[in-house]
Amino acid sequence: MMLIQGEVLNQRYRVVQLLKQGGYGTLYRAWDLVMEHPCAIKENLNIAPEVVRQFEREAKILGNLYHAGLPRVTDHFLIPGRGQYLVMDFIEGGDLEQILVSLGGPLPVADALHWIGQVCDALIYLHQQTPPVIHRDVKPANIRITPDGRAILVDFGIAKLLDVQRSTTQGARAVTPGYSPLEQYGSGITDARSDLYALGATGYTLLTGLVPPASVDIMAGSAPPPAPACQVNPDIPVHVSDVLAKAMQIKRTERHRSVLEFKLALLLHTPTVNLQAATGKLSGSLSAPNSSRVAAKPLSRLPWQWLAGGFFFALFVLGLLFGGFLPGRMSGLVGPLTVTVTKPSPTSTSTLTPTYTLSPTLSPPPVIIITTITPTETATQPVLPTTLVPTTSEAPFPAGLEEIVDERGVAMRLVLAGRFDMGMDARQVFEECQRHYAGAGECDLSWFQDGQPVHPVVLGDFYIDKFEVSNISYAHCVEAGACQPPKSDKAYTFVPYFSSSRFAYYPVVYVSYEAAWAYCTWRGARLPTEAEWEKAARGQAGWIYPWGNRLDDRANMCDRNCRKDYANPDFDDGHIDVAPVDSFANGVSPYGVYNLAGNAWEWVADWYGKDYYSFSPLENPTGPTTGQYHVARGGSYINNAYYLMSVVRKEMDGSPQVHVGFRCARFP
Repeated sequence: MMLIQGEVLNQRYRVVQLLKQGGYGTLYRAWDLVMEHPCAIKENLNIAPEVVRQFEREAKILGNLYHAGLPRVTDHFLIPGRGQYLVMDFIEGGDLEQILVSLGGPLPVADALHWIGQVCDALIYLHQQTPPVIHRDVKPANIRITPDGRAILVDFGIAKLLDVQRSTTQGARAVTPGYSPLEQYGSGITDARSDLYALGATGYTLLTGLVPPASVDIMAGSAPPPAPACQVNPDIPVHVSDVLAKAMQIKRTERHRSVLEFKLALLLHTPTVNLQAATGKLSGSLSAPNSSRVAAKPLSRLPWQWLAGGFFFALFVLGLLFGGFLPGRMSGLVGPLTVTVTKPSPTSTSTLTPTYTLSPTLSPPPVIIITTITPTETATQPVLPTTLVPTTSEAPFPAGLEEIVDERGVAMRLVLAGRFDMGMDARQVFEECQRHYAGAGECDLSWFQDGQPVHPVVLGDFYIDKFEVSNISYAHCVEAGACQPPKSDKAYTFVPYFSSSRFAYYPVVYVSYEAAWAYCTWRGARLPTEAEWEKAARGQAGWIYPWGNRLDDRANMCDRNCRKDYANPDFDDGHIDVAPVDSFANGVSPYGVYNLAGNAWEWVADWYGKDYYSFSPLENPTGPTTGQYHVARGGSYINNAYYLMSVVRKEMDGSPQVHVGFRCARFP
């Protein structure tokens, strides 16, 4: 029986209005008479004993969830003979289905991807619970955009509460055509990859304006698979289209393995978005980072080739500015998206329907250039060495760890799953800096404050390159047509450098952040996240340096051989410039990885966030979804010794530098 406006439930919640009604649940806006604020109430009329038990168990799980992208569950109760009720935060704003209807077409790419990234964070959090919480109804109508521009995933738990046996007709009926995967129709067990299908379909709808065909119709052959998103909307980058297509595979095993993997693949090369709220209005402007045209060779769909889809794109935008970090007026692909939200009084029955207006295009749309080169592999191609692994003596490999050589002949080491403490107290890092530069004035406490607070991080298994990417390894990618040559054919003092066989096993430098991604993608890999890089360098013990807590001649830094006025005369590493990638076997990390301190800075996947450690998630953090700068770690041959500390973070704009290289990572 439908609740009546003004009715008071459980002597506390006064019903304000009906918001949504479905076959297995009804959603109401209500007013909490005790706390005196709005709330949302879900009503489930199924009070069969087994459903009630399931409701009680899962309501307690939901009540212990705390995430910025989810409404809080604040109460639950049963009214005998009537129904069971879940009380949640009421999220002001409108949902993405309303935005689509108001616009009459797809969302701007940057806005859509920005909000999808926030939904990813919420789902990752849900899936990491014990037991995992599966949403089972991700769709535009269940993603609300707050007045300050945040995406909140609502309506979670309702399908799960009804899905008692996880593979029954009850669960099968809790579906939304176009968004629900095949297994949700009763053909199999639902899991995190079920939410992934719905998330991919949601992204497809937001970016194309079209709802995909129902999965059961595709499976039955009565409807074709959805057309590639980039064909429907040419503004969609090809790699985004590919990632969405993979997420919407009918077979669960052919989708990404997790929402985390999907997020990394989708967002690490996407435009940034700046959202500012003021007096009930939300204005968003789009901008994209500078990037050069990169030729990419299409590859077979290995798991981490989906990270960038094998393609990189160039977006040239007049008045380019990054996410509000720089002064001046931003301009983008389209004008600002304006959302006006009218907040009703506690007793108002008006429907929260924001007004969305899209201003006319401010300037001609940018040209998106995607260059694909498929080289013909014939005997006339230059012959390069068949092995990319230097052969020199090295420290014994830590017991119990695994080393592999990937499909391109590159050695990688396994970093085992587990917890470690990321970051270090700024005062401790500052004191270590002073030990080497006491009285010289080179150290400042503020330099190290972005590496705190110390916070626990849990990572899964991953492989990371044993060595920095060498000139010869990168040359193979260039010869294959998947990489552009470095910006310059020199190092600090070595000329020529990249083209000289003398330096074949030295680290490649003058490679931009995006070019590093192109290379890793060519190998079916990716750049490591900042958390992965730090764990590979510091190990479970949390050392200051890869080899321990005391600085000595185990890394290539600016020592007495360095020509800088800040050189440290107390050390002699034997090098004036970059060193071979297999140098300093006595300085390997606990996982047997070389040169994680010194030699060349290394690009990592994350955007730089100065205060990111303050709200970094516990499991598999991937950094902010947008930013102005990227992160490099590890220091170089031309830097002070304190940069070698494994907790030091360096923000860089992504451009090629004489002292910046990289290494790749991948999941097993």
